[in-house]
Amino acid sequence: MKFLSGPLAWATAWPLTWTLALVLLTGPGTPPARAADARSPLSILVLYDENRDLPGLSVIDRSLKARFSAGWASKIEFYTESLDLARFHRKEYEQFLRETFRRKYSGKKLDLIVAVMGPSLQFLLRYGKEIFPGAPVVFCGVDLRELAGRRLPPHVTGVLVHRVFRPTLDLALRLQPDTRGVVLIGGTSGFDRFWAAQARRELRPFKNQLHFTDAVGAKMSDILRRVAELPPHTVILYVTLFRDGAGQSFVPHEAAAQIAQRANAPVYAFTDQYLGRGIVGGHLYSVETQGIRAAELGLRILAGVKPASIPLLSEGTHLDLFDARALERWEIDERRLPSDAVVRFRPVSFWRVYGGYIAAMGAVCTVEALLIWGLLMQCNRRQRVEAALRESQARYRASYEQIQGLAGRLMTAQEAERSRIGRELHDDVGQQFAALSIAHSLLRRHLPSSSSDLQDEVTRLQQQTVSLWEAIRHLSHELHPGVLQLSGLVAALRAHCDEFGRLHDLELQFHTEGDLAGVPEEVALCLYRVAQEALHNIATHADASHVEVTLSRTAAGLELVIRDDGMGFDPEAAGRRGLGLISMDERVRMVQGTVQIVSQKQRGTELRVHVPPAAPRSPSQDRERTAPASGV
Repeated sequence: MKFLSGPLAWATAWPLTWTLALVLLTGPGTPPARAADARSPLSILVLYDENRDLPGLSVIDRSLKARFSAGWASKIEFYTESLDLARFHRKEYEQFLRETFRRKYSGKKLDLIVAVMGPSLQFLLRYGKEIFPGAPVVFCGVDLRELAGRRLPPHVTGVLVHRVFRPTLDLALRLQPDTRGVVLIGGTSGFDRFWAAQARRELRPFKNQLHFTDAVGAKMSDILRRVAELPPHTVILYVTLFRDGAGQSFVPHEAAAQIAQRANAPVYAFTDQYLGRGIVGGHLYSVETQGIRAAELGLRILAGVKPASIPLLSEGTHLDLFDARALERWEIDERRLPSDAVVRFRPVSFWRVYGGYIAAMGAVCTVEALLIWGLLMQCNRRQRVEAALRESQARYRASYEQIQGLAGRLMTAQEAERSRIGRELHDDVGQQFAALSIAHSLLRRHLPSSSSDLQDEVTRLQQQTVSLWEAIRHLSHELHPGVLQLSGLVAALRAHCDEFGRLHDLELQFHTEGDLAGVPEEVALCLYRVAQEALHNIATHADASHVEVTLSRTAAGLELVIRDDGMGFDPEAAGRRGLGLISMDERVRMVQGTVQIVSQKQRGTELRVHVPPAAPRSPSQDRERTAPASGV
């Protein structure tokens, strides 16, 4: 970086020393105070030499205004004017602009004027004090050589640009070492001629090495024809072209694009605003940086710093920039580029555009594949476990069926044995007790009447014999309920409930619901035995005063419900150690039924047996006489 103050002359001090001085004076490039003057809004005029819609000037315009807006707290009103000197270059036009601006901004106080490019600054140096009295000026994009040693007034400061041309030709020869010819292209406007002359001076040392063709000032049609017919090993150096030799005006960027498109040789340039228009590249300076630096100087002035105390800033903003598309077009090996070169406009590859999405999709697919693999492994393991479980269940079912069959045979054998014992008690033992009772009667009649004590004893023995016979008869009926086979389940249950209630002094009610004819023999025996066991448990453990037995048939099958108002119990605990409950459950399972017991302490117990429907037996198989439901 270089600083100039006072009379304009190039600083010759070591650049690093001046860089450190700039950092100490200006800090990080922001004004000392954001809003020393809180007036609102501020007025800034930006004066362009050409139409600000031109690509290079539009870049400066954006960077300039963005930096001003970011660095100032209050509102800023921007006024923008374009001199358009390349198309209207007569002296009368300049006078017209002076008078127009004087009238337009009469009575308007401007806080700052920014002059972009040399012609704008020259216009302000000639007429600015008359048109915009008292307004400070900051310029950018101006080369010191454009001022021709002119002394700047104290209200003017800015950012200098040092345009150089030789480094671009050095790069062209590095990339294309077999180059033998150079074509220099420029326009006829004052700006074009000035920089074309500077380029000639810088490239003069190459005269003995290369063959130069000067196309500066030619008509565009001639330029396009000549660049299309260049001999091999030739390069084109494009300076700038606002106006051609026929007086036709051009936008330099569009002119560069036309030339690059028509040329049969690579085109190099000197500013980054031409990059992307078909040129290969070169040692280019940045117009965007010019706008940013000019805005930073303007912010310092708005904050109260006098322009005279701010030295001119010379920014080294050149970069070795290249267009990847042009390099590929002219088959230039990128390995020849300097290590710090920047290559832009690389063709957007499919991977570059969609690589992130592809990687993300790949990751998602990988995760999904792992999940699917895990699910398949889980399914496989589950299938193996299910197969093992089915095999185990089959073995268990077979074992259970064997056990159930054995239990059924045991219960059948038990019932047969109970029936045999009941019949023997009723028939054999009962007959013997009857004979014994008759013997007691005969003995009492043959005793003398004087032996009254002996007769009383015989009478007592006879009564005990009858009572014992009644107990044996009741036991025989418990073991072999003949009424179940003769009269059916309803009659058997009613008779058992009547007798049980009398024996145990219980209020026992028996109800029937639905059609109870045709109950299979094994089901009737099962329900009768369950009722026997349940009533026995109530009499033994429940301490109940009221019992209700209900036998009903529904669409779901037969159902036996026994309720009591006793002390209740824990069915789970009792089921683990109660043989009676286990026996009931096994009996019901034999007929594919279920047993459910609901009981609470001091709230009674309900036993519910459900047997699924079975094909009713014919009357010839099982005579079932039923009576109307009633309470006993």
